[in-house]
Amino acid sequence: MTNHNEFCLITEEVEPLTFQEVLNGLDASQRMTTMHEEMEALHRNKTCDLVQLPKGSKAIEKKWIYKIKCDVNDQVEQYRANW
Repeated sequence: MTNHNEFCLITEEVEPLTFQEVLNGLDASQRMTTMHEEMEALHRNKTCDLVQLPKGSKAIEKKWIYKIKCDVNDQVEQYRANW
């Protein structure tokens, strides 16, 4: 029988999985700013446009991905939000 060890990295900074977790987090204002900056960049770079969905069409679901970039001392260097 093989012995399997399981390991888990526990950190103080937890990356939210949902928008609701962003709103409830202690760093909500920083994360919201990051999300606004990402949306402005998408618009500025003409990556996408917000338009009215035509009748009979189904939208493609998108999800925000939230990350924290830390420096070598594990201090928060940057919040990231990708759409």
